[in-house]
Amino acid sequence: MEPLNDAANCLRLKDRHFLIHELESLQQEFPQVFFCVFLGILPPQPTLPETSFWLLNHAAFPTQDGPRLNEYAALLMIDPVAKCAGLNVGYALEPLVPTKELSRILAAVRTPLWHGEFANAISQALSLLAKALRKVGKRAQKKQEFRPPDTEKGFLKATGLETLRPVAPSRTLTKEIPPTPAEDNHDYHIPPPTER
Repeated sequence: MEPLNDAANCLRLKDRHFLIHELESLQQEFPQVFFCVFLGILPPQPTLPETSFWLLNHAAFPTQDGPRLNEYAALLMIDPVAKCAGLNVGYALEPLVPTKELSRILAAVRTPLWHGEFANAISQALSLLAKALRKVGKRAQKKQEFRPPDTEKGFLKATGLETLRPVAPSRTLTKEIPPTPAEDNHDYHIPPPTER
């Protein structure tokens, strides 16, 4: 499945080029996420959300690096005749962009869809989805910041690990260590070389 699929042929060539450029720029900003838009006339059953969910889970997403898994895909599906849309994300993106956020995005594009401004609706939905992903990315970066522990005990406490044995007190070398006696007390004297 290509990033932009216009099976209903409802986009003008200029709009198609604009949307392809927008999808490519989103792909550069979020390289781990695959954005896909499908426009097609769909039967009444199954419903559009069910169809988009099925398509997201069964379609192959070819890229330059080979086919991608749908876990990081975001699929916007539009029926131009029914003037309705569905937006689904893969399993890896579900915790980041919950259903409530997806519903908010779809509510924002309802007016352009109703007026048949499909390119505007797609562009608006993609920008709102990108905004939601940026917001989640900023939150995730803040949560990951932490100071390194100063001591071994602090490290163990920060990681939740426990020692198996009580920690022995550290040994200090305040006393001088006496030299070890030689095993044998022989003086190995090598005589100087003799002259001939």
